[in-house]
Amino acid sequence: GGRTDVAMQCILGLAAWRLRRPVRCVYTREESFTSTTKRHAFEIQGRLGADRDGRITGLRLHMLADGGAYASAGNFIITRAAISGSGPYSIPDVWLGGEAVYTNNTLAGAMRGFGAPQSTFALESLLDEAGKRLGIHPIDLRVRNALRPGALLATGFPVGEGTAVVETLEALRPHYDEAVRRARAAGASGDLRRGVGVASMWFGIGTTTGEKPSHADMELLPTGRVRVLAGAPDAGQGSDYVLRRVAAQALDVPLPQVDLVRGDTALTRDTGSCTGSRVTFYVGNAVRLASGALRRAIIEAAAQELEAPSDILEIRDGHVVAREAPGRRIALGELARRVEARGARLREGGTWDPETCPLDPATGLGRPYATYAAASQVAEVDVNVRTGAVRVRRVVAAHDVGRVLNPVGARGQVEGAVVMGIGFALTEEFVPGVTRGFAQYRIPTTHDVPEVEAIFVERADPKGPFGAKGLGECALIPTAPAIVNAIADATGVRLTRLPATRERVLRSLAAARG
Repeated sequence: GGRTDVAMQCILGLAAWRLRRPVRCVYTREESFTSTTKRHAFEIQGRLGADRDGRITGLRLHMLADGGAYASAGNFIITRAAISGSGPYSIPDVWLGGEAVYTNNTLAGAMRGFGAPQSTFALESLLDEAGKRLGIHPIDLRVRNALRPGALLATGFPVGEGTAVVETLEALRPHYDEAVRRARAAGASGDLRRGVGVASMWFGIGTTTGEKPSHADMELLPTGRVRVLAGAPDAGQGSDYVLRRVAAQALDVPLPQVDLVRGDTALTRDTGSCTGSRVTFYVGNAVRLASGALRRAIIEAAAQELEAPSDILEIRDGHVVAREAPGRRIALGELARRVEARGARLREGGTWDPETCPLDPATGLGRPYATYAAASQVAEVDVNVRTGAVRVRRVVAAHDVGRVLNPVGARGQVEGAVVMGIGFALTEEFVPGVTRGFAQYRIPTTHDVPEVEAIFVERADPKGPFGAKGLGECALIPTAPAIVNAIADATGVRLTRLPATRERVLRSLAAARG
């Protein structure tokens, strides 16, 4: 996110260098709002065509992104917005493109979703409107057009075997139908109208700027503990646990026996950036490869010490054990000490560098990401037609995650992302010259948080570490379009601008009444 842009660090560095003294900088709330990175505001013109059976025949999205006074990552954000703009759907005729432009507004840059939330909102709004005109169930409409393994993406490469778009939609079907039954039973109660909406998304795992290899190292210490060395900092996303889990699973050692050293440039190699929901997939694979190399080194060293063939040895209960003679064993710590006594170390590295290629600027074809994630969400809302207030009652989120390595962390990612998506959909808006603090910029509070149910569709990704792939940004992307589609279901009014504030809802209702 905003870590990719220059904030105050250069100012502090210059001041410390010139003054030769410790310095600090503290923004006022207004300075923080006006000087830090925002999500790009998009203006999108879109057209979607479909036949009577609901098959999408064509899509055109032209996007204009307000980059503010500096370029930041605007060109890459437009690129990802275009790649995600055709969604998890097979569309025979696609044109996706746009420009990021300089303006006199506040800096815009990387933020969770990196352009995909904006283009997904446009696509899913168009698709929802098409479904209503055709009278097709929204789940059926999306399943009918869903990408399946082997289908060609808009960028010209086939969908991988780990893709589970249809499964996420089918997982939602009973929840959607039950929500519709509740909405119809509630009917119009005074000023309240209840609606149900669905939306899906498609997100490439990794960066859009061109991937670099991820490196990781592993070593067995004389204490018998395993140390993972990876340069990927955990900013709260739970990657520390995931990397330790990958190492423990690859080595067949208990998780508490694995330590992690991260973000220390004296000890760790470059793992690439912690962006694009890439750490589990990229750094996790580097750790998996390093673990495999270390495992082989441990077995070979133990074969020498035990004078046994390496193919009968395995790691079990903190020892290397001969399968056919369990009494022949050596503790991992003892093995590491003996290897060190010979002047060597049990340390190995791994590098993950999957095949990708940038998009051709002339044709738009290429393989920018090694794998993709899909998700679908259902939102149930109440709309007060007198005040314009929208209350999200319930969100069910079905996510194609490969394999879940951290169940608690994955659930937390989805719940937090849904709340962030509610803010994007309904309340959060920065207006230059007006927004000076949280009195004007309203983020969701606990009062606004609905019931959130997370469903994980686990189809192992063949390229992922033990089948896993990223989740962090994916969980945010379908929330806003699902909510706005639910508002349309409740009121018959289509909102095309976010956030759907009370004022905008009321204006749209008034315009619809004429």
